[in-house]
Amino acid sequence: QMLDYTYIVGNQTDPPLVHSISYGEYGGDYDNATDQRFNYELQKMAARGITVVLASGDNGVGCDAKGTTQEYDYPSSPYITMVGATYLDTASGKEVGATLSSGGFSK
Repeated sequence: QMLDYTYIVGNQTDPPLVHSISYGEYGGDYDNATDQRFNYELQKMAARGITVVLASGDNGVGCDAKGTTQEYDYPSSPYITMVGATYLDTASGKEVGATLSSGGFSK
């Protein structure tokens, strides 16, 4: 669980300053208290100079089949940097943002 990860890093005396996480899970599985605690722990990590870079996910932001709830990959937080996928377009030789990487939304 991501919250456990923040506790482990927070208790280290000399943690790595950059963390890269390449997986996530459905965000709706977490209650508000857990999400708020996760954000708080990330704030404490940032205050120590720790940067967390996380994959933005392959599914994008969406809604349930009825369009009544927002669904997102977790973790998602203003205290981490989300990074999308890119690839090298062989025709142009340029780096291009992959269409499979997700976007975001604000509450």
